[in-house]
Amino acid sequence: MSIKTLHKKGVSIRQIAEQLKISRNTVVKYIEHDGLPGYNRKKPYKSILDNYKDYLIGRMKDYPKITAERLHRELQTKGFKGSYPTLSNFVRKHRPDNEPQAYERFETEPGQMGTGRLG
Repeated sequence: MSIKTLHKKGVSIRQIAEQLKISRNTVVKYIEHDGLPGYNRKKPYKSILDNYKDYLIGRMKDYPKITAERLHRELQTKGFKGSYPTLSNFVRKHRPDNEPQAYERFETEPGQMGTGRLG
């Protein structure tokens, strides 16, 4: 907002850039756009895993503990040419959430924990 405020007061682009210690191109970018300018990808990103996503999600749903290494070997037999890190990042993001185990807390008197008596 300070860029637009300074610009409305008549301060030059060069002076705004020097005052805020940013590039003149950045000043121009913020003056020309309403709100914050952002990057918009022109085409949707095509992943090397696109042809295998349904298979991977199905396998992880059927076998929640299956490893990315095992899935990588399986995909290689199906013609997958991608790297292991590409696959493991996908698996990490799409693995069904494992609910954390809940534990009930209980207190014991000093010296009772190791005896096996809890009462």
